[in-house]
Amino acid sequence: MPTEGLAESYLGGSVISVWEHMEPLVTVERARRAQNALPDPDRWQQYFENLYHLVRETPAEHARARSRLWRLPV
Repeated sequence: MPTEGLAESYLGGSVISVWEHMEPLVTVERARRAQNALPDPDRWQQYFENLYHLVRETPAEHARARSRLWRLPV
């Protein structure tokens, strides 16, 4: 079963809102991790940041319209 678009269709706008509020904190934390020589400091919260970009590219309403798993009217 393809899962492309699944997270975008269910999380949509909340991902955008949360990331835009979290981004300054993530930037500071990544810098702190780099200063402390922690491995891969730029990867901290990278999956969530990537999800943000996916949702921006494919808005939730479009992802839901394409999903075979969505049952409610779009």
